[in-house]
Amino acid sequence: LTVEAGTTLKLQPRADIQVRTNGALALAGTADAPVTVTSAKATPARGGWQGSEGYADSVGPTHVLTPAIVEYGGGDGYGNIRIQNALPTVTGDSIGHSAAYGIHLSGSEYPDRAALLANNYFYDNASGDVNQP
Repeated sequence: LTVEAGTTLKLQPRADIQVRTNGALALAGTADAPVTVTSAKATPARGGWQGSEGYADSVGPTHVLTPAIVEYGGGDGYGNIRIQNALPTVTGDSIGHSAAYGIHLSGSEYPDRAALLANNYFYDNASGDVNQP
């Protein structure tokens, strides 16, 4: 699934985005027109939607979140973005207002935590910016 530059996805409280076997999500924003993933509520709050989840066997080279604004998620208890045994490209993003972590990493394969912290902007995440097992 490719989401074009300038698009805003507003998700309901129980909604999440899951990228599974042979799947890929490309938030194809630009510096001038990022993709925004946020809560559908008129007054957004932390945990307004579940989170974006990338799992094992997603297609790494085409699983790209850059640049994007991902906020008001984490209703699943993990974070705005959850990466488990996958290697998506996550860079140039603004990730904030999560009810949990900005990014939650798990499993044995995931992007480098230091690179995620250095290459993205994090703000106001209840449990911290990037969790790592």
